[in-house]
Amino acid sequence: MCIASAKENGCKTAHTKTRHQTWATSTCSLVFFESQATLDRLVGAWWSLALFVVFAVVNTFLGEELLFHGVLLPRMQGVFGKWSWVANGVLFGFYHVHQPWSIAESVIGGVLFLAYPSWRFRSTWMGVVIHSAQSVFFAFLVLGVELGLA
Repeated sequence: MCIASAKENGCKTAHTKTRHQTWATSTCSLVFFESQATLDRLVGAWWSLALFVVFAVVNTFLGEELLFHGVLLPRMQGVFGKWSWVANGVLFGFYHVHQPWSIAESVIGGVLFLAYPSWRFRSTWMGVVIHSAQSVFFAFLVLGVELGLA
């Protein structure tokens, strides 16, 4: 059914059949690492790890943390008072509307783990360190792909 629907949508597919598994990977698919051929091509492609690290630094520090906890959180204090960290965390969660499956997690995590420590200690670095833990985890996953462990 997946193969037929991909062909109907005009997507290119790659097919591999084994005794226990049949899969079709569509170029229109959101699952990039589903194909073993893709994983094999990424072994030793260190540019992808460098690209991920640059993206993670720019997105985590310069993008989300500096904007939400360095610029917006102090200014929200005047409007929301002592609850500014809650409003900031909710705003952070809804900033991730492009990932609808993770909005609730982003709101909860944004309030409890990012906005509150930044508000409590009056330091953007608290949010940067906590938020960077996620990027470090994914960097190790990308490193595993580079080394051929995936």
